[in-house]
Amino acid sequence: ILSVGHASGSPSLLEINGSLGNIVDVNVTLLGLTHTYPEDLHIALVNFSVPHGVYLMANAGGSGDINNLDITFDDEASAALANNSQLFSGEFQVSQYGSTTGLLPAMFGPTLDNFDGISANGSWYLYVYDRSSGDGGSLQGWQLEITTSVEDVPAPATLTIFALGLLGLAARRFKKQ
Repeated sequence: ILSVGHASGSPSLLEINGSLGNIVDVNVTLLGLTHTYPEDLHIALVNFSVPHGVYLMANAGGSGDINNLDITFDDEASAALANNSQLFSGEFQVSQYGSTTGLLPAMFGPTLDNFDGISANGSWYLYVYDRSSGDGGSLQGWQLEITTSVEDVPAPATLTIFALGLLGLAARRFKKQ
């Protein structure tokens, strides 16, 4: 559980190793997000191996309390989170309104496709920052869904395989004599 108060910027870490290919799609799900003033939240996903990052939400929602929401950020979603009105569980595009905190020095993009083309391997951090004191909340967990594309290794041409087979037979014949 991440405490979501006037935070120091301590992130939650997820390590990925052994992934093949490069990223073609990234989705992030916040699980059990609760807060008494969600518009104060700035939540960012960062991979410092590259470095790349995206503010998943900044200044989204309004002053209405949210309780135990599951929010998935997906570039293919039909809409962004609400600006200045109640938030609900569901799938949304990255939702940035107004200025961000400048909390992180990574190269930030406006959508999750900022990660496309890089390796999925490395350290992935989720930062949750509450830009105002006096309110608080929690995040039960988060999930990172990454799709990679592994380029097909071209198969050797049939002629090459046939030629190698003939060389093998010829070498065997010469050894017998």
